[in-house]
Amino acid sequence: MEPGLHRFVAEAPAHTRHYIAMALAGMAKHGHVTEAWLAGSLASSSRREVLQAIWGHDPGSTRALMRLGPDLLEPSTYEALGTVLGDEQRRRAYGDLRVPTERAIVRIADASADVVAAYRGRLIGTFGAAGILFLSEGIARLRPDLSAASIRRSLNALEKPSRIEHLFGRLIRNVQLPEPPWAGTSRIRALTTVPDLRAAGLRLENCLNTLPIWTEALTGKRAFYLVEECEFVIVALARHEVFGTWFVHSLAKRRNGQPSGQVKARIIATFAAAGFPYFDGAPIGTSLDGND
Repeated sequence: MEPGLHRFVAEAPAHTRHYIAMALAGMAKHGHVTEAWLAGSLASSSRREVLQAIWGHDPGSTRALMRLGPDLLEPSTYEALGTVLGDEQRRRAYGDLRVPTERAIVRIADASADVVAAYRGRLIGTFGAAGILFLSEGIARLRPDLSAASIRRSLNALEKPSRIEHLFGRLIRNVQLPEPPWAGTSRIRALTTVPDLRAAGLRLENCLNTLPIWTEALTGKRAFYLVEECEFVIVALARHEVFGTWFVHSLAKRRNGQPSGQVKARIIATFAAAGFPYFDGAPIGTSLDGND
């Protein structure tokens, strides 16, 4: 229909090829223009005017296409992009994306207007509207002292939403742990708060200062004790996944080193007398490993 387009398309930079693909996808979906009109308009008319004629609304500046990578997208993604660029708030969310992936574009297009208004684009692009609401409700249950506005600000402050575990770590760092299965003794102290775990982890240079351990303690899968022998030893109790009963999962001193044989034997005997056996790595059916 327009032979002169051949060279225009063949030599076009990536953003121009995205423009052409977006126009074709919109024409196929909406049918507002004919192929002959499009062929005559692609290289001769304003790109913004062409896309507006195809979509029926103003998509704004097509410079936004320059943020896309070299590979063409699925037709459904261009449809989503038309929705995103034609809405001021969604376009702003698109501009907040570090890398405008197909999934992120579709998630911004599909999100409700209130979610788009309340949350940053990179957050919507990473988790989607359903994921953001799930996170917000979960944080509210974990920290009922926080207001909805405070939770929203905390989420929006994430520069890299994929590293949300850092936010989780800040949220739970002062949370009380479940009641320990044993009160301990004068020389065996239960670690009953996340700050207790953090302090012990820093002091003994081990994994007690990490989010996975805090999560296991908060969910009642493990309980930790600081034993004051001739050197400090951390004893981890684990709850059996099927039986629901507790056993000694591991013992470790500084930097996860092993205590001496005599110290270890005394600790094991003390915990066994309190009802917590030690199986020394025997396979008793738990997914917890002993490498911490």
